[in-house]
Amino acid sequence: MFALTGTGPLSAATVGAVGHDRKKPSPELWAAFAAFLTIPVEDLTAMGGLGLPAELPQFAPEVADLAELICDVRRLTVDQMRHVRDEARAMAAQSTADANQVRSWAV
Repeated sequence: MFALTGTGPLSAATVGAVGHDRKKPSPELWAAFAAFLTIPVEDLTAMGGLGLPAELPQFAPEVADLAELICDVRRLTVDQMRHVRDEARAMAAQSTADANQVRSWAV
């Protein structure tokens, strides 16, 4: 969650304390949980029986996309995940090569 939203880092104990109602989460934490879970923050606070704070942090749209991707890859087998990793590495290498080629044109 910290890498996605900049909120935290959070320990498992903190997440557990929030889940067991031993710790009241800040508006920032609610917004981060909502972004990570890909749930509108309004829905998450309503499910928790909480009022929606007047001011909530806003996250880039990419945060929701990445959180959804994280949820989706949890369903993959180890071999499928290795394939995704290898494809991502190949795409990153190609992107770097393309950027280097563009830079060489500018010289």
